Amino acid sequence: MTHGRQRGLSAVSGISLAVAAVFLLAALAPTVLGRTVAPAAGPASVPRVIANISATPGSGPIPLTVDFVGNGSGSFPPYSYAWSFGDGSPGATGSAVSHTYRWTGSFVVNLTVTDLYGAMGAASITVRAGPPVLSASLGAVPARVSVGERTVLTVNVSGGVPPYAFAWSGLPQGCPTLDVDVLSCQPVKSGTFQVSVTVTDSAGTAVPTGTSLTVAGNVPPPPPPVPQGGGGLPLVVAVALVAGALGAGGAAGLYWRHRRGRAPRTPGA
Repeated sequence: MTHGRQRGLSAVSGISLAVAAVFLLAALAPTVLGRTVAPAAGPASVPRVIANISATPGSGPIPLTVDFVGNGSGSFPPYSYAWSFGDGSPGATGSAVSHTYRWTGSFVVNLTVTDLYGAMGAASITVRAGPPVLSASLGAVPARVSVGERTVLTVNVSGGVPPYAFAWSGLPQGCPTLDVDVLSCQPVKSGTFQVSVTVTDSAGTAVPTGTSLTVAGNVPPPPPPVPQGGGGLPLVVAVALVAGALGAGGAAGLYWRHRRGRAPRTPGA
């Protein structure tokens, strides 16, 4: 009886151990399978996505075209790239993109890099788009005058930041130095003049320009008045009158001549 009881207890203990082992494996199985299918999420198991941007050029006058290059690292490639350019225009995708800025300002460009499992990294850079390049040209109309004649000097300006200031130099006498873009003057001295003007915009950018102006010699004085009376050179005044009339006598012509010291003869006398 004693031996039979011991065998029964041993069998029950064996069954209990087997059941306990089954329950233990069932409890551990989901955890083991979850770890083998995919890595657990979280900064401890997934490297952080690192995003980088380069911009060429980073600043310049408008219209400004900038080439951007993005780079992702530190995680699970392949990566996807999403751009926003900071000027309200539609974004773009791809690791290398170009964008043109058409008005002035400072624009923050953002890049988002996403890895294979959806982890993201971001980077940003600032692009500065300035005003168009300041340029100016000067012309004189006419470019060749005589002393006392009028000429007009005109400055054509584009770009920069208006309003503009104008500093003239090399003007001939008779041309005032004014802060204007259109200068009208009457030179009083002959010669060839290299006229220049420096245009400065409100941002402090300055650009020079110039032209050549030729002023011919003095205008000859008017002749002296005709002497009256007995003095001076002999005076001859001729006046011809031509009249035509139809009739029996045909055409008739009249003329008279006045010499100094002789009274004019009345026609028909």
